[in-house]
Amino acid sequence: MKMVVDAGDTTRTYEVVASGARRGVETAVRRGVVEVSEVTRWGSLHAV
Repeated sequence: MKMVVDAGDTTRTYEVVASGARRGVETAVRRGVVEVSEVTRWGSLHAV
């Protein structure tokens, strides 16, 4: 997944990849903080 973040006077681009098969990546923005988590096939979240 490619993620572009507005960092005020510039943008920052990140490429996020799940570390294994049957895993996904979820993102959330809370109070101005970008949180990226890896989701396993069982639904467990691992903050990155």
